[in-house]
Amino acid sequence: MSAVKPKNRMRAKCSVKPTTCERLIAAACLRWLNSLPGARFRRQRGDESNAGEPDVYGTCPQLGGKLILIEFKRPGKESRRLQAAVQRKWARAGALVLADVTSLEDLKARLASFFSS
Repeated sequence: MSAVKPKNRMRAKCSVKPTTCERLIAAACLRWLNSLPGARFRRQRGDESNAGEPDVYGTCPQLGGKLILIEFKRPGKESRRLQAAVQRKWARAGALVLADVTSLEDLKARLASFFSS
């Protein structure tokens, strides 16, 4: 009888470079966003009831108090058709939608350009 090896639950689930893994990009951005004074950002659960919804949602007084929705993608990837349709609906409702964010630097640059105008 052979012994069954326990699964390593701490192992990263990304099969690409860590800096381009969508999950790790989102985690770094979420940490930064929630470090802003008064910020409240959450990661959306990825189940079938949330199909097409952005990865992260939240708001921050420092960012104008507007609802901000963020969809993260690995560099070179784009939102799927359903995701793009949901993003348009949120934008029409008045939310700031940041689609296809590929890094923390990308997120900071987009927020800076939006809030400086």
